Amino acid sequence: MPKQLDLIPTQFLKPEFAPDAGGAGASSLANILTLLVSFLTLIAGLWFATQFILAGWQWMSAGSDSNKISEAQKQIVNSFIGLMIIVAAMTITKIISIITGIQMLDLAGALQKLSP
Repeated sequence: MPKQLDLIPTQFLKPEFAPDAGGAGASSLANILTLLVSFLTLIAGLWFATQFILAGWQWMSAGSDSNKISEAQKQIVNSFIGLMIIVAAMTITKIISIITGIQMLDLAGALQKLSP
């Protein structure tokens, strides 16, 4: 039977998320990266929701003022562009996570590992 060619080593497909005993080294860096990326993603998502709601409120309260309506529309479009940037960044981060073996988008796992 012919041997299959592995393009990606299997250790990258099954990453471990466990800090080392000393608290320093590669797994501590993984914990820091996980927390940083997860919290920044959460903050970016909340920022999008806030901006979208504020733009909707601005549009509703604009009445017949076309300048305020166009500003609100621009803010909504910019909010969606920001959301697309967030989604693209999460996709790229997930690809990097698979390649490096560091679960950077696992906020719940990161918090469990850091809690006493």
